[in-house]
Amino acid sequence: MSEHAPEMPAGYRQIQPDDLTASLRPYQRLAWLWVYFDDRKGRRWTTTGTGVFIDDDVILTCAHVFALNATIDQVVYVSALPACNSLMTSPDEPPGGLYADTVFACEGAFPPHRRLDEFDPAWDLALVCLSGPAALRSAPPFTPYPYRELASDPQFKGPGSQLRTIGYGGPDGVMIETNLPLLGAVADRHWLQVDRKMTPGQSGAPIFYEDEDQFGRTEFRLVGVVSCDDRKAPQQSIGAMITDTTEAWVNRALIAWRDRKRARSTSVRTLG
Repeated sequence: MSEHAPEMPAGYRQIQPDDLTASLRPYQRLAWLWVYFDDRKGRRWTTTGTGVFIDDDVILTCAHVFALNATIDQVVYVSALPACNSLMTSPDEPPGGLYADTVFACEGAFPPHRRLDEFDPAWDLALVCLSGPAALRSAPPFTPYPYRELASDPQFKGPGSQLRTIGYGGPDGVMIETNLPLLGAVADRHWLQVDRKMTPGQSGAPIFYEDEDQFGRTEFRLVGVVSCDDRKAPQQSIGAMITDTTEAWVNRALIAWRDRKRARSTSVRTLG
């Protein structure tokens, strides 16, 4: 789920330019991630994924895009393109990418002594922290939300499910979206299963639904991120679920990022 995909997958809709400018839509909060790796012989390659802004300089995504068929220390550069929605005409990264200062990948995603193609979907979470804030257009926020009744809520069942995802799993550089019929959600194991096949580039895409905050304002409640296809049922997919435990990891990573920013702030003082 990390190579470029040239075609529109079945069951998905391509996001149109007018969708990006409409108010109360989630698309402005999406990010197309480019991850650059070097091997020991100095050869470079890239992989792409999807993420979602949860702050103006923080993107939530999955961990495995930084260490699938590689090790984390092979990552040399990460770039994020906010709200990219233009079909690529070359294999190179489009202009407008924002440099990632720090990536926090959840350690639990990578079991000890793993094969390089192995990861644990239940902990497949990462935060991409940018060197500066993105100029995001006004749009309702994405809020990590450990919804305890997710598995039993009827609005997420069947073909009319209100659970959604948006990502870069179609034509390169173009957003696509679909709804996600929920098959199961196991909070104790931090994963959820949906009746929809994911495609390359969709890794890290938000799994969410629309609701209102306590003041009646629209918000997008983020209940998970796309992780991988279900190997036992290839037409279904697994997401890392936002639970009390995984939300606590996200919050620890946010605190670590704020501490890092404070530590490197410029100090201007007078000296006699």
